[in-house]
Amino acid sequence: MKKAIIIGGTGLMGPHLIKELQDLNIETICINRSGKHPFGGKSYVCDRNNIEVMMKIFDEQNDFILFDMIPFTAVNAGIVILALNGKQPPMICASSCDVYEAYNILHNKSIGLQNTPLTELSKTRDRISFQGSGYDKLNIERIYLSYFDCCAIVRLPAIYGLPDTNRIYQYLQKICYNKFTLNSGFAHWRFSRSSNINCAYGLSLCVKNTNRNIYNISEKEYYSEIEWTDKIHKLGGYSPNIILDDKIEIPYNMNINQNLIIDSSKIRNELGYHEKYDVNNSIIEVIDFYKKSAQQGDAPEPATNAIPASQHSIPPAR
Repeated sequence: MKKAIIIGGTGLMGPHLIKELQDLNIETICINRSGKHPFGGKSYVCDRNNIEVMMKIFDEQNDFILFDMIPFTAVNAGIVILALNGKQPPMICASSCDVYEAYNILHNKSIGLQNTPLTELSKTRDRISFQGSGYDKLNIERIYLSYFDCCAIVRLPAIYGLPDTNRIYQYLQKICYNKFTLNSGFAHWRFSRSSNINCAYGLSLCVKNTNRNIYNISEKEYYSEIEWTDKIHKLGGYSPNIILDDKIEIPYNMNINQNLIIDSSKIRNELGYHEKYDVNNSIIEVIDFYKKSAQQGDAPEPATNAIPASQHSIPPAR
């Protein structure tokens, strides 16, 4: 039986990834601070920055595939490599589409515009993003690609789906005010998204990878803000009532001329990726969770003909 070690494994995608790997008859082992495995499998209690414990774990295990689901800094990546002590397992790393130059243009850290949809060959940022060195996917990618002979970097979009609620909630939580206003320019800005369960499926397909590769994951439809809002509310049974107003602030003062949409053709063509799970179901699950919370008094009860003010969260979640 093949074996996979997952750094993380308990968050937004981890349990779904582990389920996909188990379906492939791959044994799964988790490394995280809680020492938990979502399905009761083998796990280690370890802070990923503790090089001594990480080294001991990797020394105990052989012939494994390594998944890094929670790398945030170059130091995180460096510790993994040092702890491997020369071992060369296949690496699959969860990265982000914010490594592209378009991300800095969007946040007014670079000038010009980058053509979209972004492919794996599109120019990446040449400087740190506004989030600073504490969130540095670009250098994580560089470090892993330079060390591992077999390395799949998976650049993920904005991810939605339980247990995360924010990326859907933000379009629901102010429905009770019976009014949704949106900057008319921002309304037509486009952003790549994907459900967590489908992203996990895409990551699991990377066990087929045999060299150094970068893959984008994204749904084929690139919804604008107004289209995405409309979709969520119709799936929830609400009647959209969108008011466009140029006086409304653009979130983060973004350069809305720069869309952040990515092309996922490569992983579809090379590894057979597709939306294995219905994307609407992931949205409906969050909406149902929201409605249940509202009934219990933990969230405002949505009106039947209103839409929330947009509180967009730009950094792609994992």
